[in-house]
Amino acid sequence: MNPPNSNPRNDDHPGFVIDRNFSRLVLPLNTLEYLRAIELAEEIAIHEETVDPTVRFADDKVAVPVAVSASSSKRSVNQKWLRPLVDVAQVEEILKRVSKGFGGRSDRTDSIKKTCTDLLAKGVQRELTRPKRNWRQRLLEAGTNYPNGAVFFNFIAAQLLIAEHAGHPVVVPPLCLVGAPGVGKSTLVELVAEILNRPLHRIQVEIGGHASTLVGTEAHWSNSGPGSIFTALVTGSSISPILMLDELEKVQKRDDYPNLHKVLYSLLENASSKKFVDLSIPDLQIDASHVQWIGTANSLEGIPDAILSRMRVLEIPPLTQEQSTTVLMRVDSAIRKELKIQEWPPLDAKVVKLLCMESPRRMWQKIREAYGTTMLRGEQQVLESDVVPATDYKAPHEKRGPSELESLLTLTTLSSLRALELHSQLVLARRLWAGAEPGDTVH
Repeated sequence: MNPPNSNPRNDDHPGFVIDRNFSRLVLPLNTLEYLRAIELAEEIAIHEETVDPTVRFADDKVAVPVAVSASSSKRSVNQKWLRPLVDVAQVEEILKRVSKGFGGRSDRTDSIKKTCTDLLAKGVQRELTRPKRNWRQRLLEAGTNYPNGAVFFNFIAAQLLIAEHAGHPVVVPPLCLVGAPGVGKSTLVELVAEILNRPLHRIQVEIGGHASTLVGTEAHWSNSGPGSIFTALVTGSSISPILMLDELEKVQKRDDYPNLHKVLYSLLENASSKKFVDLSIPDLQIDASHVQWIGTANSLEGIPDAILSRMRVLEIPPLTQEQSTTVLMRVDSAIRKELKIQEWPPLDAKVVKLLCMESPRRMWQKIREAYGTTMLRGEQQVLESDVVPATDYKAPHEKRGPSELESLLTLTTLSSLRALELHSQLVLARRLWAGAEPGDTVH
């Protein structure tokens, strides 16, 4: 039995019916479940509020807007958002060679064999990840909650609008966010990664400043393994992840191995990054040209000009007093709602002044802790003492008091005397070894 006001036209697709107004497509329930199973539910979800899930027709059919079905069907066959990560023939050739025992140590060839086998099983195509559908609203909210990141949010919005107008995938050039410690650079990147719907891989440059962090280790080393780029692309589902280089200026500069800055020269260039090679599998070329690079830095000093010329530098200023107050009020309101304490007295002016000196992230932490301390006292008014840290911590740059300097001087003097004593003993030992008399001069 067909639904009312419908015109059966299912010669090519049994079970599919379009009504006379061409406003709804009627699908069998098992077909709809299948579409959801292959991750097309996102296309359907945005129209759920316009479809009454309780409306059912004969033969267990459910109504779905035609536009949704059309876009869903189109997405399932549309190759526009897929890109080949590697050449299948190249992977098969490497697999054939290591299967015959070529390629070095057996444990290394086994690892390469497994990587190639897993890659072929998963498929060599990866998706150009699309931003959230409500990205405009999300970026506006982000600008309200983090006003000092406006230049960053506006830049991202401009790239999204360009891509939307032209009908091509989003392309964001390499970025470097520079600003004083505590302004929230990492938080801004995490927020934008979520809006862009891209996986975020964070690399702490000060700790992992070696080139191998990005490009892996050569196969002849015992600890040979892939780098961050290979791992993000080959094991992930997106060909356009975000790699955040945190504290880009703090690369360890040593002469005995290449640092991370040197390998970035080619990675930030579109043409050369298309043929990226991880040192753990040097015969396999990977398309890393869609990777989104975002660096953060407290200062541009220490970053080579050759890298800065390849990146768009955006300055993230500290929050102004007015902005800090606005952010604080929003954070406080959100936490009160979460803790269900909206009726509590507002924060005292002195407490507000203390909290406004913090970064947005620290505001969240300190307000929550302050409310917890207030609850512990059985009260509802937050006090200054609830915000000030319990330990009298002194930052390294702060001046030491006279007693501290005296203690430090005493320790330094004792260390110096001990060093002189050891030196004297060493000199005596050398004299005895050389057979010299105690009064002789030994060089």
